[in-house]
Amino acid sequence: MLLEDHPKPNQLHYLNSLKFSGNYLLTFINEILEINRIESSNIEIEYINFNIKQLLLDIQNSMTEIASNNNNKFTLEIDENIPEIVLGDPTKLSQNLSI
Repeated sequence: MLLEDHPKPNQLHYLNSLKFSGNYLLTFINEILEINRIESSNIEIEYINFNIKQLLLDIQNSMTEIASNNNNKFTLEIDENIPEIVLGDPTKLSQNLSI
């Protein structure tokens, strides 16, 4: 809702990071619930079109603060030959990259 309320330019980065982190937390909770499905060999993988470059930038925004707090640097390089839209499971991909 804050993003839709015309935030100040200096707030936009933090709000986008907060939105991604909130979505990531919700996904993490859902993954905890999915452990039962994994144990029962009932894993469901999504096959949807998503913007992989935006997903990677969102992960970078979320992880940069954590890296900085631990005196680390988070660097992201995306090859220009990678298409923006790919078919796959963005949730599972972000979970693997954020570990």
